[in-house]
Amino acid sequence: MSRVPIPTPLLLELLALFDRAQQSIAGAENIRLQGIPGWELFLGEVPCTPLLEPWLERIGDAGFYVVDADREPVPVEIEYDHYGTIGYRCPDTFRHIPLHDREVGVYIVKPQPLLTLVADLLGISQADRRHLDRARLNGTLWLLGPARLGQVRTGIWLARDVDGRLPDLLRFFNDRTLPEDGLILTCGNPPPEIVTPPRAYRFASLPEVLIPVGKETDIDTHMLERVLTAPAGITTEPSPPVHYDSHTQTLTIRGIPEPWQIRGERQARAVQYLYEQWLKGRLLLNQAEILNATYPEKPHARSRRIQNLFSGNPQWRTYIANPERGKYGFNIP
Repeated sequence: MSRVPIPTPLLLELLALFDRAQQSIAGAENIRLQGIPGWELFLGEVPCTPLLEPWLERIGDAGFYVVDADREPVPVEIEYDHYGTIGYRCPDTFRHIPLHDREVGVYIVKPQPLLTLVADLLGISQADRRHLDRARLNGTLWLLGPARLGQVRTGIWLARDVDGRLPDLLRFFNDRTLPEDGLILTCGNPPPEIVTPPRAYRFASLPEVLIPVGKETDIDTHMLERVLTAPAGITTEPSPPVHYDSHTQTLTIRGIPEPWQIRGERQARAVQYLYEQWLKGRLLLNQAEILNATYPEKPHARSRRIQNLFSGNPQWRTYIANPERGKYGFNIP
């Protein structure tokens, strides 16, 4: 898995728009279009940001415009005059109200850049992405490729408009010509818990497993692994930001791509003590307390500083922070 260079709020907005882009809109000349009308993107409660626009593609023009009349949305006819001006006739005053050209457009999120971004996030190799340009179920489903979750590689799918296409999705994954299991990421909410996943497939909401890391985005692979291995119908909570495996002496911190496998016995003891106290809500510990827990049998013949304890292993500074003089805790981004 790897971080992607996009702010998490922008990626969440892209996924929400991608999920909505299946709505059917009457286009100009009575052509049906599937996308998002410009008046929702550029005049809504949360107008389209400049960062979002490069991800959008205009696929046509709407055959009508929606205005508020007595607090109710009312469709009105779009008028074009001989000067090329676009507008509509106000249903209350009958005055001609001009419109910006982009407000009558119909837009989609470009599928390939977004699918590539999600594949990058999951660490799917370029060689395994050969199905990215092949949409299934009328543009509802894509096979991203296999990704490693824990000890296994499993096929990852991305689905949108799950609420509207759930019966089709269930029939699709019950097809015995497909692999027996896999992970179906949804752009919005996953199906309700009462819905039994097909065979050994599992659903997970992609927005719920994204992790903001500054201006980048990471993904909670530990949660995805638990979703994949949990019995059907079991709710999986997001992973805590810190986990320490005392058997393998491995520290994992959300937002730091690589786990830290600790080799030295004393160093592992110090990290385990930090973790035990962190679970109790103690986020910062005094240096002396950590060292006393690390050398309980030798209170005098021990390192006097944390830096000495981890000497020869500069990697520790990536995982352990020293925000206050003499106090240490985990470096959670």
